[in-house]
Amino acid sequence: MALAKDQKMAIAWADYFAGLASAGLGAISFAIAAAGSMAYYQDKHATEGWNIDFAVPDPIPSTSEDQGVLHNLTCKQFIANGNTLVTYSNIIQSASEVRPDLTSELQSITQSYFDEIVTATQTQPMSTVQQQIDYTISIIPLNSSNQEPFIETLNNLQQAEENQWVSCIDSLIIQVDSFALTVIEKIGLITSLQILKHSYALWGN
Repeated sequence: MALAKDQKMAIAWADYFAGLASAGLGAISFAIAAAGSMAYYQDKHATEGWNIDFAVPDPIPSTSEDQGVLHNLTCKQFIANGNTLVTYSNIIQSASEVRPDLTSELQSITQSYFDEIVTATQTQPMSTVQQQIDYTISIIPLNSSNQEPFIETLNNLQQAEENQWVSCIDSLIIQVDSFALTVIEKIGLITSLQILKHSYALWGN
């Protein structure tokens, strides 16, 4: 059973929030985004009856470096492991099974850091374009000219058909490379957009 479009958008933006909040972790931010994703879903499952049955998990371990791909694999592995409660140990275990070569880095994430972002994911308002851009520029210093294509894409996503979601975000990811940002800032924004893109597809299964 798939989620409705507005539900998929809500959880995808929650995942984007968690991904951008943890962008400083680099190659392991997918684990925090997955934790935020599963916590958000389980809260909605309990309070609003959201329900989805994931397909059989993709083969792991993975060699992908795409944070969105790794996010989805970690969410699926979390469910496949029979977890019903989002905890630090459950998420780190699932993420380590997806990318065992990153186990030591994943285990270096502190419990307090994990808890802080997962908790914030449940309460950060991200439903409107203004909220989405305001949060983005609080982390990534987009100048006015760079904000224009970003806002345009966010507006398009509000109206896009489901099969247009990926192409809209892919187009924005390409544009980010020309933004007036540092390399680290570009990587943080791009990986967060990868999570946004793949999360929407995950919850549409």
